[in-house]
Amino acid sequence: LFNVDWNPTAPNPSSACMTQLQQHVHTLYSGVICRLTPTPTLTRHTHALVRRIMVVFVRLAALVRPLTEDMRLKLAGDMAQLELALAPLIPEGLKELGAPYRHLRAFRSFIFRSEPVSDIPGIPEVRVLLPSVVMHHMISSRAPEDLLLPHKQMNWTPAQYSEWIDRHGEQDVWGLLRTCLDSYAQKVNMRGEKEFHEAYPVLQALGPALFSNWK
Repeated sequence: LFNVDWNPTAPNPSSACMTQLQQHVHTLYSGVICRLTPTPTLTRHTHALVRRIMVVFVRLAALVRPLTEDMRLKLAGDMAQLELALAPLIPEGLKELGAPYRHLRAFRSFIFRSEPVSDIPGIPEVRVLLPSVVMHHMISSRAPEDLLLPHKQMNWTPAQYSEWIDRHGEQDVWGLLRTCLDSYAQKVNMRGEKEFHEAYPVLQALGPALFSNWK
């Protein structure tokens, strides 16, 4: 996702990472899963795998920055292709996967929201998505460049940050996000500027409201 040709005129509608993922999923399905006798254990593990793919994809997609209109279109195309690739693994339908599928669909519409930043906390997708995804995407798409995402603040790769989230969870993500917000405020004050970017107070207020419901 972070080494993608976001040119909308590229011959392949999917990004290189999505093409590779589709190939891996097809190999897994045709070479392994469809040759096995269906059992509750196989179904349980297959569901867990597909949920994991969706969770990590949305998590990393929220970190794509800057998010231009061309990038939004390509990312939405990737999410559509992801659903098509994963569908054969879940014959009963992707909706059966619950929250990860709802998050994928919600994020696909969330990236095209064009309301003023002050109105974002009230849109439906915010109530569906994980707090970290909402905050990451808002920083990626609405905040100034010097308000860094946590992995940039900590000098981590996106993959390292994703692994960190796996070990720590949403509340600890909010701790890193507060560090990013505080660092931005310090930069503004050091420059002697009298106003913060309009996204800053929204993020400051939205963070506690979102993360307070997560343990």
